[in-house]
Amino acid sequence: MKKRLLGLLSVLLPLATFLLGGCASRQEHSLRIIHTTDLHGNVFPTDFKALRPTSGGMSRLASFLKAARSDRSELLLFDGGDVLQGDPTAYYYNYMDTTGDVY
Repeated sequence: MKKRLLGLLSVLLPLATFLLGGCASRQEHSLRIIHTTDLHGNVFPTDFKALRPTSGGMSRLASFLKAARSDRSELLLFDGGDVLQGDPTAYYYNYMDTTGDVY
C-alpha cells in the first residue's frame, strides 16, 4: 500500500506542479543552452604541435560566452569535460610545473 501511494504521489505532484505552474503568468521566457566538450587544454587558438593557428581555444570561447551573456537572456553552460589533457600547455602545467607562479 505504501509503495502504491508513493508511486501515485511521485506522478501527481510533478504533474500538478507542471499544470499549475503556468497559471500565474503568461510571460514568455527564453533559455539558451550551450554545451562544450573536448577542449583538450586548448587555452590559446594555436596548435603547438603543428605550430599553426586554429579556429578554437578557450580565449575565443570566453569571447563567445561574454557576447552570449550580454543580451540578458537566461543561459546554461554545460561542459562535458576533457579539459586537462591533450595539449602541450596543459601537460606542462598538469605534470611539469604544478605549482605555477604565486602572486
